[in-house]
Amino acid sequence: MKKEPKMGNSITFEKFLYDNYYGVIATSIEEFITGNKNSLSDDKISNAQKLEFEGMDIDRVSFKKPSSQEDENLSFRIDVLTYVSADKRYCHDYEDKTTSMWLSVEASCVLNDGMKNFKITGVEEYIKEEFDGRNNLSRSLLPYLYVKDADDVAEQFLREYCPAALEKPMRLPAVEVAANMGLDIYSAPLENNICGKIYFDPATVKIYKKYPLPDLTEANISAGTILIDPDCKFGTLSNTIIHECVHWKWHKLFFEMKKLLTKDPVSMAYKESGYSNKSRSKAAEIDWIEWQANELAPKILMPASMTRKYIKDKFAAERRTTPENVRDAEVFQQTIASTAAFFNVSKSSAKLRAAELGFEQANGVFVYVDGKYIKPFSFDKNALGKNETFVIDSVSEAKLVIDSPVLYALFLANKIVFVNNMLCINNEKYIQYDKEGFPSMTRYALDHADECCLVFKRERKYDRAYDDSYGNLGFLCRKFSASSFVEASNDESKNLDALGDEEKNELKKVKSGTKEMVKVFEDLPGSFVKTLNFHIKRKGLTAFEVSQRSQISTQSLSHIRTGKVKEVKLQTLMKLFIGLNLAPAYCFDLMNKAQVDFPLDTMEGLIFMELVMCHTDETLEQWQKFIDGFDSVKINLYDEEQGEENKKNKAEREKKKKVHKFKRIN
Repeated sequence: MKKEPKMGNSITFEKFLYDNYYGVIATSIEEFITGNKNSLSDDKISNAQKLEFEGMDIDRVSFKKPSSQEDENLSFRIDVLTYVSADKRYCHDYEDKTTSMWLSVEASCVLNDGMKNFKITGVEEYIKEEFDGRNNLSRSLLPYLYVKDADDVAEQFLREYCPAALEKPMRLPAVEVAANMGLDIYSAPLENNICGKIYFDPATVKIYKKYPLPDLTEANISAGTILIDPDCKFGTLSNTIIHECVHWKWHKLFFEMKKLLTKDPVSMAYKESGYSNKSRSKAAEIDWIEWQANELAPKILMPASMTRKYIKDKFAAERRTTPENVRDAEVFQQTIASTAAFFNVSKSSAKLRAAELGFEQANGVFVYVDGKYIKPFSFDKNALGKNETFVIDSVSEAKLVIDSPVLYALFLANKIVFVNNMLCINNEKYIQYDKEGFPSMTRYALDHADECCLVFKRERKYDRAYDDSYGNLGFLCRKFSASSFVEASNDESKNLDALGDEEKNELKKVKSGTKEMVKVFEDLPGSFVKTLNFHIKRKGLTAFEVSQRSQISTQSLSHIRTGKVKEVKLQTLMKLFIGLNLAPAYCFDLMNKAQVDFPLDTMEGLIFMELVMCHTDETLEQWQKFIDGFDSVKINLYDEEQGEENKKNKAEREKKKKVHKFKRIN
């Protein structure tokens, strides 16, 4: 007989049935065979004079969805390989033949703190069933949810627990919905980054006596209790409550099954494995569970028809009352903000929901990158294909420029500029400069991003850390430590096609101009000190000019030029690049000779690489302003690294310092 293997500290449901209900199943099979012997398809059995049941293997179990939330019965089909002794008479003797046949046993039970009311409802010969995800459950008793069906599933939920939300746009009364489901809600201090928990088993926990007063008490809570952290900084209260309601409605059976099959409760904890390229049905169970809750909660809070109506009407009203000089993208951004406030969801949720419902403008508003929201923009709805974007973070931009000869050449020619987290063609139609020389996109460019911004392919990656302790503690958590980022790649051919004739001609000039750079490299000395002095002489600069622009004291500069400084630090090199106004190729050469490299595993290193690649024609003040745009990075370029003289005279130099601007040279 086939023995079902154990799976860690748990067993399969097939093994559980074999160990606990073998006799009941075997009796029903034996009765079926003997009662239907003459009609069975197997001739060896139907023509036998004598039949005897010899044993069985339980191969697999398939589960069906309960007909309703009130239906406690779990129906399932057990596929069984049955072994039968079929005796056939020849004259006065019997020939004993053992054969096998496949049967399907229909059964039901109640899963509630163990298996109860196990019943056999039918037995028949095995017939392969066509998979029906809408009416079946997974082997772990999780429902199958398809993206195309999510809105319908959300509406079914609302028809059951809050039908008024389908009649007119309204803020969903999340607390009332939970009460309609028989759930209790308490405020409680939860672990870091956890907004809510739903308990499937009774537990003893700490909760607040009165919300939001920090008056703690230890209380016994029942199954179906939601705990909410009042200080949660992620998401909204409504979204968290509905998220937990989804767990209760669709994932309770999953929890009961795990509890049934696990002897050691600790093994019920599941480690997060992240998304893969595999289908969701093959993803880790915890990923699947959280994806379903994350997919359904916003659709329940913002039902499709009512949300579409609200956004359409709100945008029209905002447009009528907003001055004509305000761009449509700005008006739509305000519409999304109003939508978020009306439905009591985050701006991100409102934006994503609007995009799902066909409002293409949503993709250009509330775009958060590099720790800030960029200016809202618009583009032709057909401009971007699947997994394409105009927007990239500064780290991706630096990497792309380094890896792409075309982008590198265009940067050297100042024909493209990184602005509003997009690579934009640099001409007066699209780019304007403030009095300090900082670029920004014109109104026209922001309204026509597809006309002037380069397109990049993107791959969204995830870093999830769902709570892994729900199994042994009897709850599911909504933990918001998830993050995502976009890894961009350059579509060289597409971006070349997007360039105008002027940019293409300039690209040819830049490529031909590299011959001059090659000649300079042939004349460069082999050491760092000699190369540094070579560039100072080549550019006709005085030590004072280099000192003023780099903010390196003349004494410290002298020590560097004469080789007294044995180890030049990265930050000092950055100042020298500013002082000399060097092209990136020369900067990399000096770094190599100084035996200094960018620490690309740090944000600081990536920022410095970006500055060297794209901004060496700017001033130290402009560099510092760029760095200050990253809240997580603390770099002060004015801090002295060489010598003590400048520390004493820093204030005096600040009064006298002049801003020197140079034209970009090769």
